[in-house]
Amino acid sequence: MSLEFNNSDGNYVRCIERERQALLALKRGCTGHGGDEELLSSWGGREAQKQDCCRWQGIYCDSRTGHVTQLHLGYQYLRGTGLTGRVPESIGQMSKLEWIEMANTSLEGIISETHFSQLSRLLALDLSDNSLAFNVHSDWVPPFQLENIALRSCKMGPSFPQWLQTQKKVLDIDISDAGISDNLPSWFWEWSHKATSMDLSRNQIKGTLEHLRFEFVYNPELNLSWNILEGPIVSSILFLNADLSNNRFSGPASFLCDPSVSNLTFLDLSSNNLSGELPDCWTHLENLIILDLSNDAFSGEAPITMGNLISIESLKLDNNKFVGGFPSLKNCTNLRALGLENNKFSGPIPKWLGVRFPDLVILILRSNLFNGSIP
Repeated sequence: MSLEFNNSDGNYVRCIERERQALLALKRGCTGHGGDEELLSSWGGREAQKQDCCRWQGIYCDSRTGHVTQLHLGYQYLRGTGLTGRVPESIGQMSKLEWIEMANTSLEGIISETHFSQLSRLLALDLSDNSLAFNVHSDWVPPFQLENIALRSCKMGPSFPQWLQTQKKVLDIDISDAGISDNLPSWFWEWSHKATSMDLSRNQIKGTLEHLRFEFVYNPELNLSWNILEGPIVSSILFLNADLSNNRFSGPASFLCDPSVSNLTFLDLSSNNLSGELPDCWTHLENLIILDLSNDAFSGEAPITMGNLISIESLKLDNNKFVGGFPSLKNCTNLRALGLENNKFSGPIPKWLGVRFPDLVILILRSNLFNGSIP
């Protein structure tokens, strides 16, 4: 599709009048932090350029038909000013819209089914970081099939939004901090075979991961942190970036021995109920850059094969029950942050600590049984 931005010159089709009126309704309902005239001064007016909505700030049109296809009205696109006010239902009449981006502003109020009544072509919806609340029926079937869903901080709970089950083409979804306090439905993982990013953090989502099958293809980034998920962790959800911190996961860390987790670059398992000795099977995790195992109940000695984490830059093992000598990390020369505090590590601090880590800027060893001095 050929898209034309609002400040283009030359011969082209002017915008559709009913869509122009819908945008003017949006302007009437919203103002800017710096004043309405400063924010949307190009919207409306007697001049020919201001009458054509395809020339307005933040509006993209199809150059062949004049239909509005994209709204970019977020904080980033409006040069740091941002909208404040309510989103009018007339936006749902702009039937050719494919992209709505109104993130990180000060919009408030209710988002209903009417806001999307004719948006059958919508592919991307970003209303993140606003004071918006979704109020739709539990059996609502949207007219669109979204690929990108970004609704961080929009209130969608307390029940898990059932309308999401109708979306079969999702690639990226962020419904973090959405006020959801419900069980994680099994159908949510139907997107796993094609998703690239899934963020459900900072809710009160319950449930377990065991007995579920995941078929990730694109090594997605997964953030389930700050929920109340429990039970064992399964290796099939650990691809590329995985943040499972601040939950109630329990059991040993044997899932780390599965060769399928070798693509991990970021893993945060902190503040759970994981326990037992760490398995000595870290050789295949040479891509891991950040590992956080703090605030769990791990015990025993740090495995020797942790020294094969040649890409590791940040390693946190603090607030566990580890014992034994200083972890064998001599070959982890990329370390920038190392936290071992509040364990029962003992013995001398190795001399290589002072020479092998030229980029080390954070080193926390307190509340252990080490002796000697730091090189």
